[in-house]
Amino acid sequence: GNAERADTVIDFSQFAGKTLILYNDSSAPVPDGDTRYDYYTANPDQSPMGGAPSTAVGFGPNTRTIMQIKVAAKVTGAALAPTPANAYETTTLPTLTTTLLNAYTSVADPHIDNTIIADGAVTAKTLLDLQNTYPSMKIKTIEGGFETNMGRLTANFGLELTPSSAPTPVGYIDKPSEIISEGETQYWLIKNDDADNHPIHFHLFNVQVLARVDQLTQEVFNPQPNEAGWKDTVQNWPGQDVLVAMKPKTPELPFGLPDSYRLMAPTLAANATTNTSLDYSNLIGPNVPLAFLQYDLTNGSALPVAQKNEYYDYGWEYTWHCHILGHEENDLMRPMVYFPTISQPGKPSGVSVVNGLVSWVDPTPATSLLTKGNSSNEIGFRVERADSGLSNWQPLTTSSKFINQTVNTLANATSLQDASFDPTKAYSYRVVAVNQAVESGSTGETVSDQVQVGMQAPGTLNAIFNATAPNPNNSITLNWTDQSSGETGYEVSRAAATINKTTGVISWSAFSKLPLSTSTLAANLNTYLNTPVPTGALYQFKVNAITGTTKGPISTSAPIATSTVLPTLAQLQANGVNTKTAINFQWQVSTSGLVTHYEVQRCDGIAGPASNWTTLPKVNNGVNSTKYLDSGLTTKTTYSYRVRAVNSLIPNLVSAWSAAYTASTL
Repeated sequence: GNAERADTVIDFSQFAGKTLILYNDSSAPVPDGDTRYDYYTANPDQSPMGGAPSTAVGFGPNTRTIMQIKVAAKVTGAALAPTPANAYETTTLPTLTTTLLNAYTSVADPHIDNTIIADGAVTAKTLLDLQNTYPSMKIKTIEGGFETNMGRLTANFGLELTPSSAPTPVGYIDKPSEIISEGETQYWLIKNDDADNHPIHFHLFNVQVLARVDQLTQEVFNPQPNEAGWKDTVQNWPGQDVLVAMKPKTPELPFGLPDSYRLMAPTLAANATTNTSLDYSNLIGPNVPLAFLQYDLTNGSALPVAQKNEYYDYGWEYTWHCHILGHEENDLMRPMVYFPTISQPGKPSGVSVVNGLVSWVDPTPATSLLTKGNSSNEIGFRVERADSGLSNWQPLTTSSKFINQTVNTLANATSLQDASFDPTKAYSYRVVAVNQAVESGSTGETVSDQVQVGMQAPGTLNAIFNATAPNPNNSITLNWTDQSSGETGYEVSRAAATINKTTGVISWSAFSKLPLSTSTLAANLNTYLNTPVPTGALYQFKVNAITGTTKGPISTSAPIATSTVLPTLAQLQANGVNTKTAINFQWQVSTSGLVTHYEVQRCDGIAGPASNWTTLPKVNNGVNSTKYLDSGLTTKTTYSYRVRAVNSLIPNLVSAWSAAYTASTL
């Protein structure tokens, strides 16, 4: 039959040096035939009866001459005798047949029903027995008729929408009725109610022929011997039903496939109810044929309103159809909706950007043995860009067109050029792996870590005062995080402050660029030493990257004081009576409005240059808290104390230590 496959061994040893013709004498259509479909050289002129003129020599059409075979003139070894008794047929061929059969069974999937005997014999079973054995059996039909638009003789698949209803023909554009998921087993009883044989071809999967039923006698007989194995094309003879079983597997691909989400009839306008390509000007009202079947294909009920041309999710869309070209082109074909098992895609890693070329590591690379058939394979990637520090993510624009708009590069890709990359600007990039699970909910996308490129604002700027003796060698060390790429260097700016020590008001100068050479702050640097700096000064620093003369985003400011700039506190005083284990003292509130708290230190004995001072816990912390009770001390012991004012917001903004205050426990 049409497109059926078979392994054939042909002995050409008797035809050395000859040319053979593979010749077809089958009628068309099968089985009754029509002479108007019989084309061969010098055939009768069929044009008066709606056929073709006679075929001239050397021209087509010709449905009889199929193939020319040229046999080599030299035969290796002796020619085999053309009788059934030769050694090849009695010894070699049976051995080869056994070898091929064993090779097939070692790699082929096991049959769905291994009790079936393919001998073509009539069985004692009935159709009811088949229905009881396969209770989930679905009824499909093949119906002959005339198509509604032009009135041409055609055939369609059909459905028995209710057990008592006549089969209803359905077209390819009608909503799918053949829906199957990975791992699911289905049984179809296909009834051929037409006068022709239809070799039905199944895409995606093979089927097992389980039985045939004679529609007239209701006899059930086994499959023919040539139907013992898996079939992708099954003959559907007139007056017969054929029962097939299927359990599809997802093709083992190194990439995912997007779902086929499309209009039911892609050539018609969305929401159309009639064939908008035809002229209905001469028709009135209900005489205008509707484009779609007006039934719910799940329960057979009539639709309350005309079926519109809607968008529908066909999953991984495949087809089943008659393999006679004229039949499949005249709509003896239906879509099959297949839903494979899909899991969340892997996370792209190692994202980097060089001159706008975004690169990453594919979580399921095509070269990996674990990728083929992996349920997490992506259908593609979506590379996105945002302005630095923002979340305004947008897909990169590419010249390529993708059916699935959630991606902008193909599966297994590892790079994509940003066509609008500007090296003077700061961006963030991320790569999103996408598969078809995204179309059914929140899953289906896995986002990579972000990577920032271009001139970014330096991160975490810190200033450290380095006090030295003599004072002219004082310095400030700046440290920051280099977050830019492609920069040519960095700029450091500084602002100075004056402090009114009475009111505490700080007045800042404008930021000005420090006199730096390019070599001092080269690209990728993250530190700078500002020296010399005077004692008693208060500064703020900012840092930004540069590319040529273009400045990048500026860091947050880092204030720093050089040595003591807050007024020194007066000497401590007693505050009440000391006890055996505690000393009570106090001091005056600082005159500066910059003080946030006070820091108290203690040493044993009378203070001197070599005393070992210990910072005491902050008790009653605050600018107005000027009393301190130091408890847990040793009886009849002398201690010394000192205090200074502190600004916790500006590093090193403190006063000098007060003069030491000495007291003893009782």
